[in-house]
Amino acid sequence: MTLLNPALLSALVARRYRRLASIAALAFAAFATVIALIAPLYSGTAIVLIDPRQQRVLQSDAVLSGIGNDMAAVDSQIEVIQSALIATKVITDLQLDQDPEFVPSTSGIVGVLRSLFGAQPESKMRYALSRFATNLKVRRRGATYILEIEFRSRSPERSAQIANAVATAYVEQQAALKSSATNAASNWLAERLTELRKQSSGAEAAVARYREQNGLVNSGEKRSVVEQQLADINQQLVAAGVRTEEVRSRLKQIDKAASDPAAKQSLVETLSSPVIIALRAQYAQAFKSGAELAESLGPRHPAIKTSEAEQAAISRQIDVEIGRILLGVKNEFEAAQGREKALEANLAKLKATMASNDQSMVRLHELEQESDAAQAILQRSLARYKETKEQEGVQAAEARILSPATVPIAANGPNRKLLLVAALIASLAIALLVTIATDQDGLPARPAPEPKHRRPAVEPPLKLATLGYLPDVGLKRSSGPSSRDSGATPSAGDGGINRFSFTSPFSPFNEAVNRLASDFLTVRTKRPYVVAVTGGATGDGASTVAMTLADALVQLGGGRVLRVDADHAGRSRHQTERRVGLSQTIHCGFENEAHFLGLADSPAIEDNLTYLKAKYDVIVVDTGMTVTSAQSQRLITLSDSAILVLTDTALLEQPAVFAAIKQNYPRFGGLVVNRASLDVYRETRVRAVNARSDYRRVSVSPACMVG
Repeated sequence: MTLLNPALLSALVARRYRRLASIAALAFAAFATVIALIAPLYSGTAIVLIDPRQQRVLQSDAVLSGIGNDMAAVDSQIEVIQSALIATKVITDLQLDQDPEFVPSTSGIVGVLRSLFGAQPESKMRYALSRFATNLKVRRRGATYILEIEFRSRSPERSAQIANAVATAYVEQQAALKSSATNAASNWLAERLTELRKQSSGAEAAVARYREQNGLVNSGEKRSVVEQQLADINQQLVAAGVRTEEVRSRLKQIDKAASDPAAKQSLVETLSSPVIIALRAQYAQAFKSGAELAESLGPRHPAIKTSEAEQAAISRQIDVEIGRILLGVKNEFEAAQGREKALEANLAKLKATMASNDQSMVRLHELEQESDAAQAILQRSLARYKETKEQEGVQAAEARILSPATVPIAANGPNRKLLLVAALIASLAIALLVTIATDQDGLPARPAPEPKHRRPAVEPPLKLATLGYLPDVGLKRSSGPSSRDSGATPSAGDGGINRFSFTSPFSPFNEAVNRLASDFLTVRTKRPYVVAVTGGATGDGASTVAMTLADALVQLGGGRVLRVDADHAGRSRHQTERRVGLSQTIHCGFENEAHFLGLADSPAIEDNLTYLKAKYDVIVVDTGMTVTSAQSQRLITLSDSAILVLTDTALLEQPAVFAAIKQNYPRFGGLVVNRASLDVYRETRVRAVNARSDYRRVSVSPACMVG
């Protein structure tokens, strides 16, 4: 093309400079005319503060809480200011739908163009809303609570007026929103209180009706009358039992002292009786008088007989009084026993009555609990209703206008100088493109098409799709006999450029591997998925491809990826799982191929692979040997698909390689050409951009056919 050839481009400019200048001048004149017709715009900016502090005039909580300290909530207020609700209010208040700046044009060039293209006429309000939203800009100053409301208009006075109107409408809308929320809550609570009063009255009526139906008298307490009587009788019965035992003890003492006159005299009842105390005093006086008479008159004097008779009479009175006291104790014991039996009888009757009322009391308690709960809800709702009514009229918006917009002095757009520079560049580009398109003489002759290769009369029986070309990164190859992947990894002596080509994510090698991994994830959607990577010959770089493919799958979001290294060259049999690169790696540690084949005959390898499938989404198996080996063939059989890595496609013509591929042909997804030249890599990259194969089985070049 001429644009890509500096020599042809210079020749074209030298030959057609007059045409270039004419076209550029015309284009620039057209651009300049359009720029001159663009009206200047003025910006008016109002500053609003969102105050996160809540004003608490009353002790009760507000119905609608404040914005809070969350920055996301402050950012959401920007969307509120830019909402159609605010815009509609401002347009209606300022009658912007009648302003020519906000009214769709039905005449002039714009109107003619709209009619030519069949555009339906919009309503004035819809068009005004669209223009309003285009010219309104709201932004926050850093991480502060300050918002800048900017409006751009052709009129400086109009820009400041609309910016102030938007700020005022927003503040009023916030206050109205809180007030309306409070009023709505108050009205809802008023309606709710009516329902709650009915529910509470109904619950109380149900309790009273149930008491009346079941004969349950309300004593004013939580317990019924029967329960109270039962409690009282229990207390009386306990007291009666104590009294009976006390009298029984006194009676036992009296029975023991009945045969002993001296014991009778020492009883508590006898000693505490005032009659006996008086009689004993009389007896003592009579005894004293008799003793004095006997001393003065002698024992045979008649007065002595009289005194003795008096003492005997008093002694008889004492015995009579003691007998009366003993009889009273016996009567008291019998009365205590009778009272105790009567209380026990009453208690049994009340228990029987209580048992018959148990079911009724259970239901009564349920009704009383429902009534209490309804009354509690009613009281809380009534208190909240009074608090809400007090909040009406005292709600204040969290936003306030810090600085109203002033009339701007100078316009802030458009930048005519910048537009003219851009117009000049565009004019030159248009002139150059038009000249190239119209100058057929300046185009180079097209080369004759290359003759197509004649396809063989018989199609090869086996075909492998070429999955990708990996460019040669120029790494040094180690010559160790145990390395199957010679030259696949950088050595210590590699130069910086080679090491960069291998490790840099922007290198052609890694770019090709990433494209291979992307195609794999696009086509192979089954999970878990096992893919085997094997080489056609020693040194083809199969291990490098397996390692980089596994890491690329991790980077591209392939999930949990595991690389199984089955190479038995110089590795320990008991190495455990560890991380290499980005993917997980397991070294199998086979001592040799015979060791592997011995294990392959047992279910050990298949069981371990089943266990790994449960843990990982994609498993990349490095077979460790060439495709012709029995180890590689067995591992390919256990995999879902296989990738063949080659540095020379001529290997496909070898009988051993052909037989190995044919043995597991359905499992081969394709081949990867490693260490290809950069020219071949770039050519295949261009082809991939134009038409990607995405793992489709297509007819490949003869070098990539097997047959």
